[in-house]
Amino acid sequence: MRSAIGLLLSGGVLSLAFLPGDWWLLLGVPAVSFRLLSGRGWQGGLLGGWLWGFSFYFVQGYWALPVFEQRAASPLYAGIAWALAALWASGFHAAFGLVINLKPASGWFWDALVVASAWTVCQWLRSLGTFGFPWAMWSAALAQQPFLIQPADIGAVWLLEWGLAFWNALLGQILASFRSSEIWRLAQISGVLLLIAVGWCGYSLWRMSQNSQLDRSERIVRVGVLQYPRPVRPETERQELDEICMRARSEGVAWLILPESMAHFVPESTDGQQWHERARKFGGSILLGASRRYDSRWRTNSACVLASEQELVCRDKVKLMPFTEARLSWSVFGLLPALGLREPQAIRAGDQLQVLVGKDGTRVGALICSESLYSWLARGMVLEGAEWLAVMSNDSWLPSEVVRYQFAQYCALRAVECRRWVVRASPNGFSGVWTPAGVWSGPPLDRLAFWVSAISTRTDRTLAVRGGDWVVYLALGVVASGSLYPVWKQRKGAVSK
Repeated sequence: MRSAIGLLLSGGVLSLAFLPGDWWLLLGVPAVSFRLLSGRGWQGGLLGGWLWGFSFYFVQGYWALPVFEQRAASPLYAGIAWALAALWASGFHAAFGLVINLKPASGWFWDALVVASAWTVCQWLRSLGTFGFPWAMWSAALAQQPFLIQPADIGAVWLLEWGLAFWNALLGQILASFRSSEIWRLAQISGVLLLIAVGWCGYSLWRMSQNSQLDRSERIVRVGVLQYPRPVRPETERQELDEICMRARSEGVAWLILPESMAHFVPESTDGQQWHERARKFGGSILLGASRRYDSRWRTNSACVLASEQELVCRDKVKLMPFTEARLSWSVFGLLPALGLREPQAIRAGDQLQVLVGKDGTRVGALICSESLYSWLARGMVLEGAEWLAVMSNDSWLPSEVVRYQFAQYCALRAVECRRWVVRASPNGFSGVWTPAGVWSGPPLDRLAFWVSAISTRTDRTLAVRGGDWVVYLALGVVASGSLYPVWKQRKGAVSK
């Protein structure tokens, strides 16, 4: 009973690490959770992991409750949908609790390796599939301190997840050593923790110094980010947009970045013609989100480049937002629509990644809204030749500033993983620019703003880009070895006797 209460409390406290501010130090709380989950048997590990995960997602998801409320049929149904989402996500915590209780005990260091690897694999599995959604990853909370996410250029977010889990597993071993008064073991674990801290901070200091400023050896590009917190309507707004384009031209901007869904390129609309005219007057390249008609039933969510004397070039969103864009074939039962998971609009997913080229010849990898949560998409853009990244979001429908803040944290992760400048345009913010070191600068939230900044193009490729999910595959091997090798060794010893 005490363990169950402890797991519920530790999950709820851990969720507070994701609040805006400096609460990231709460990422040390899983040390307690790991100890409470260990040695419980497979049934206890499964149930304990589920309790821990449910508490974490239930409290962490509180900030998204207004999203459920504005989509659900009633506040009661919104709460039920909120709880169901927490139950689903906590299933991966349950799998983690099961795995770490199936492995035989084999020494503190190997146990910590297996725990960290099992956690990384379960987090990776949570991001896969049509409805995979890597929300509330520990590395996203760590992004509040860009100095500490610099190792992401080695193994992407998975290395950060593994490192945080390994650190907590060792802290949990220290707690156990205190209780058993094992001084030598305590000294060994403390030494390993010290080595990790020195290595992590030393590498971060080195990489921060290399990636915080413009690279004068590369091409410098001036970009303008438009934060436009209201719908585009006739007369006043059209004139306002024309004036912003002319201002961008006067300030020497080469790329004007606008939020997602700013335009509607359908045959019966004149919107496309107006944007082409703005691009002609602007003289540079306009990157904006557009809704395009695919056929009589489907439309696409696209990122489009407009430039004078250049045909419209678009790429369609590949990874659709779960439950709001990705269609649910089983929603015909009626329950989920009532809970707020209504049948999404008929959006067709793109089938390939495509780098967009502007009038100045620079190549941009455009990520549309929730695509910025997935490291494989940014990595794929860089492999296709993207020299910088742009994130175009339309999160004005998110009433919670905290949720928008957490969305933006993933831009810091993408910047460090790929060592690319990241430019983000959102109607309400967070808009602005992230350096390749993950440091943000931009305009205040919830107001009309035009933010101009200089970025440098880059063509190098990090180990995280070239190696992909190599940390996950290595972790899979460790989990398999940690579960099977001790059993094999025990049987081999029995046969030899």
